[in-house]
Amino acid sequence: MELTEKIIGLQNTGATEEQIIQQLQNEGNSPKAIYDSLNQVQVKNAISPPQMASQDPNQPNALQEMQEYPPANFNPNQAPAPENVQGQVAPEMQAPPAQEQAPMQEYAAPQEQPQDYYNQTPQAYPQDQNYPYQQEYTSTETISEIAEQVVLEKFDDFEEKMSDLTNFKDLIESRVDDLNNRLKKIEQSISTLNSAVIGKVGEVAQNNALIHRDLDNLHGTVSKLMNPLVDNLNALEKKKK
Repeated sequence: MELTEKIIGLQNTGATEEQIIQQLQNEGNSPKAIYDSLNQVQVKNAISPPQMASQDPNQPNALQEMQEYPPANFNPNQAPAPENVQGQVAPEMQAPPAQEQAPMQEYAAPQEQPQDYYNQTPQAYPQDQNYPYQQEYTSTETISEIAEQVVLEKFDDFEEKMSDLTNFKDLIESRVDDLNNRLKKIEQSISTLNSAVIGKVGEVAQNNALIHRDLDNLHGTVSKLMNPLVDNLNALEKKKK
């Protein structure tokens, strides 16, 4: 069932607007939905107000009975107060039999005089007038309370979103810090590796220099050994000739 139908049903039972709001809030409905539904019901009642239950046409009302059977002491020139019309109908309906047997001449008054009287006196129960339910306009205090609740709900949602955003920001910052630490470690590893490579290259260069020097020494030593042998070999060849 929609909120508007619930509100109309509660209004038909005679519940006030504060009671309707309290009951709908107890059912778990949001203040914004309650406020919107109340406005819709008020607009609907203002456009097409609900009509009272129609009277049975076969059952005459008290005013029609008084028109058909006016009391014996009825004076057309003296108009009673409208609020006393209903009070006068009941005693006349419960009149003793002596008055019911009164001569018909007392009731033979012309039909035009009661009509003139009732034309001049406002009718207590106009037949063509609709009786809409009295609209209970939303008070300023109630509107302020509903608006405050709506604002609080929106503010709570905003705080929740901001909390999520803050958590996301903290997560991003922690990950960025982690990446920075890893980059620093990688830089340190690269620097250490570079130093090691440079050291190895230096050692290789030193080793090459030593090898080159050893080769030079070996060449000198071999030259010193080969020169006498070559001279002896040349001398032997000359002797053979």
